[in-house]
Amino acid sequence: MKIAERDTMECILADPNGKWLGEGLGDIWDNKILFKQNVKFRKSGLYEFSLTQAMRVDSLPMIMDAGISIEKAAVATEPKKN
Repeated sequence: MKIAERDTMECILADPNGKWLGEGLGDIWDNKILFKQNVKFRKSGLYEFSLTQAMRVDSLPMIMDAGISIEKAAVATEPKKN
């Protein structure tokens, strides 16, 4: 059974002066933007994700690629009490 979800987010890629945000050098920059937290994949299996740009401009100048990374969050532990 396939269940589809759609969500929209705004990705700020540059500051008001046009300086790219994130880390990079020359024309290549990497910008990680947190999208969701505390999401649990309740069942094991394959999950499919897709990205669609929804700018008012079809082609975004200077943007070569976009990707997604899913990272396991560190579990917060309670401090030991003496």
